[in-house]
Amino acid sequence: MPMEPPHWPHCGWGAGEENRTGCRGRRVSPYTRCLAHLREEERAEHLGALRPGADVDYSGTRFASALLQELLAALRGPDDIARFGWAAFEQAVFESHASFPGAHFGAGTRFDGAEFGNDISFKRALFEGAVWFSGASFGENTSFTLAQFGDGTLFPDTRFGDRARFRGAVFGAGADFRSAVFGERAHFEEARFGEGVSFGAARFGTRLSFNKTTFTGGATFADAQFGDRATVERAAFAGLATFDRARFGDRATFAETVFHRAVNFHEVGFDARPSFRAARFHGVSQFGSSAFGERASFRQAVFTKEAHFGGARFSANVSTRGAVFEGQCFFSRATFSDSPELTDVRFLAGVDFTGVTFDRTARFGPLVCRGNLDLSEVTFSDPVTLEVDAERVTCWRTRWAATAMLRVRRADVDLSDAVFEQPMSLVAHAEPFPMRSADGTTHDARAGDAGAASPVRVLSLRGVDAAQLMLDSVDLSACRMAGAVHLDQIRLEGEYRFGRVPPGWRRRGRFPIRWTSRITLAEEQHWRAARNLPGWDAGPDGVRVLSPTALASYYRQLRKSFEDAKDEPGGADFYYGEMEMRRADRTRPWGERVLLHTYWALSGYGLRATRALACLGLAMGATVLVMMAWGIPGHAPAQEATGRLKGDEARLVIDTPDPGRPPSPLHARFTAHRLDQSLRVVLNSVVFRSSGQDLTTAGTYVEMASRVSEPILLGLAVLAVRGRVKR
Repeated sequence: MPMEPPHWPHCGWGAGEENRTGCRGRRVSPYTRCLAHLREEERAEHLGALRPGADVDYSGTRFASALLQELLAALRGPDDIARFGWAAFEQAVFESHASFPGAHFGAGTRFDGAEFGNDISFKRALFEGAVWFSGASFGENTSFTLAQFGDGTLFPDTRFGDRARFRGAVFGAGADFRSAVFGERAHFEEARFGEGVSFGAARFGTRLSFNKTTFTGGATFADAQFGDRATVERAAFAGLATFDRARFGDRATFAETVFHRAVNFHEVGFDARPSFRAARFHGVSQFGSSAFGERASFRQAVFTKEAHFGGARFSANVSTRGAVFEGQCFFSRATFSDSPELTDVRFLAGVDFTGVTFDRTARFGPLVCRGNLDLSEVTFSDPVTLEVDAERVTCWRTRWAATAMLRVRRADVDLSDAVFEQPMSLVAHAEPFPMRSADGTTHDARAGDAGAASPVRVLSLRGVDAAQLMLDSVDLSACRMAGAVHLDQIRLEGEYRFGRVPPGWRRRGRFPIRWTSRITLAEEQHWRAARNLPGWDAGPDGVRVLSPTALASYYRQLRKSFEDAKDEPGGADFYYGEMEMRRADRTRPWGERVLLHTYWALSGYGLRATRALACLGLAMGATVLVMMAWGIPGHAPAQEATGRLKGDEARLVIDTPDPGRPPSPLHARFTAHRLDQSLRVVLNSVVFRSSGQDLTTAGTYVEMASRVSEPILLGLAVLAVRGRVKR
């Protein structure tokens, strides 16, 4: 108690040199002493004048247990309930075992600065209006069990000893426990708080319990300090719950607690084993910059709105098994120091792990994400296996410092600028990931989704060093390769897929065209679409269209990758694409482009056997017609012998005259006999042999030309077949 005199007229009993104030109890009118120091007849007279519901003021008075019982007896009515009107007990002193069982207090009752000994009871007490306990102190074993408080219950700076009990208590709006200090054990089980309750900066000992407590409005525990074993199990927060900067000891638990509105855990510190098992968060949840000790648990927790864990720090063995995040979830810049158990988790609206560091992670998933799983700038320091079922996986600048396996189901994967320091495998997972339920059974978490699972699409390899990358059974039809290095060392396994040229006949200007069937890179699709060619896919907004020179380089690198893997038939389409880009490159010399156009027209760069055979057939047919019309003479020339005799010697000269001209008229030249002769000439020319036929001068030149051109066309056809079947 303060030594200075109180502001009310006080008793002064026992004043002396050492204590000039003496007894601080308020004088009982018309007497000069407080209730504790009245003579017996005076006390009896005063108490006898009291009636249930009377206003009383006993500020500073010291109550022994017996004196308090006398006061309560004077205020009891026929229902055996002590009833106070307005009551003032400021700085009063209640010795041990003082009890107000079932007492009723009127509005404005004050216990400011009161001192309570041990074993104080307000069990079932009723405070009809505001009540002040500001700065009061309680000894051990204080009970407010089943007490009822009106609006404006104030316990700021109050101190409670061990075993403070508020079990089943009911508080109106504005309950204030700011800076209150609780002993080793405090119990608020099944209590009910109205709007605006505050435990800001309160200090709790070990074994605090808010089990099954209901907060019907906003509640704040900002800057509060909790000891070990603080439990808020199966509680309900109907309004905004704030725990900013609070500190929890070991084994803090919010298991099965329901937060109906937003909840804030900014910069909160949790020691080992904090638990939010099966908690339900129906509003926006904020855990930004909080620190979670080892074995933090969010098992089977449900977040129906946004959940923010940005900058949070998780120690060893955090577990989110079976958790469900129905709103967007943010873990940006969080840190997981050791082996988090991020398995069997469902993110139904996307999750952001931007900048997260996983120091030690052996397994990540299975995770189900119906939105975007953002792993941008994430660092995986140890070997990791990620199992993801998502709509999109973004790995922009993600760094894998050790070997990694990324198993993905039905997702679009963006690997732009990802860093692979060790071998990395991206595998399309065809079967559903088994998700473990709370009862231990397994199921497909997206089994109810309509439609079949879409293929895994890789959208970008920009900036990737592909030397360490293996892709298995993925769709590369929309994948942008621009900026990737060492594409000649990439490995493609399984049923991978690239883009295709537009199928069927299409009109280009006045002429119908049909593209030769082959695979294409996405960048070629973008380039041709930029030239307004029908049927080709345009690139996304903001994506630069590459030149044919650059595209030829990427085709060449991919061709080499297949050839190094002993899959030359698989690399044939990449060679075709490379040649197409070289043919379309206007920076190349004119002569080279003419040669490439001829090569393309005659045999599809030595890869289209049907085209080469068709050209061969046309050439042979044309040669046959020319031979019949102008190459085969009208009749075989007869040999002529001329000679002379000189003495006994005879000298003869045998000469064959030039073949005769073809018969006239023109239609007489197209006979079966002349057709047979022409076919012999052409067929021998194809195999680079002379037919031995007598030909006209024109026929001789035609035969010479066909002996050069037609074997080349036959060779191109053979080359095309070999390119498709070579082992």
